[in-house]
Amino acid sequence: MGDEKAGGEARVRQLRDGGRETEAVELLLELYGAEIGGWLIRTLACESDGREAYSLFLESLWTGMKHFRWESSLRTWAYRLARNAACRVLRGRGRTRLMSHSSAEAIAATPESEIKPWLCTAARTGVDDLLKHLKPQDRMILILRVDRGMTWQCVARVVYGEARCRDQRSLIARAAAVRQRFLRIKRHLRELAKKRGIIEMED
Repeated sequence: MGDEKAGGEARVRQLRDGGRETEAVELLLELYGAEIGGWLIRTLACESDGREAYSLFLESLWTGMKHFRWESSLRTWAYRLARNAACRVLRGRGRTRLMSHSSAEAIAATPESEIKPWLCTAARTGVDDLLKHLKPQDRMILILRVDRGMTWQCVARVVYGEARCRDQRSLIARAAAVRQRFLRIKRHLRELAKKRGIIEMED
């Protein structure tokens, strides 16, 4: 995490601990709102579903900020909330909500993802077509690791949650499981790409 983001997270904590939760949430969204919005859209492979999940994420964020215990980084916790929102949409339990908070407009400025070298030679449309053949959970893991540059332990916390990664031994085991799944995803994408003649992937 860069110094600027680390300083931003420290400021969020200051605001939250000082009872200024609204300002804390608004600053968190300034830091991570756009990247989480982009992640949801690409994970769900549907802009409308991504926006619905983002709306649910905002609800969880506004109600959950006062309960956050700082057992992980703020960014990891926010992605965990977003992951839960995505799962709700996938299960058909998500409800469309108006984003009444001005900071929610961050999703409109969602940046394009930057795929690392083993995918970057493909045309964007080709990459998106490949990703659509993955399960949402696999897209979720791929983007967290490749696009967002999260450590395996952070990815594990997002995917499995704090309760299942609470002690170091459990965290290491979950991180190893996520890494093995990532390698399977990568092999699957490589085979798809070769069959379609889209890209040449290197090990």
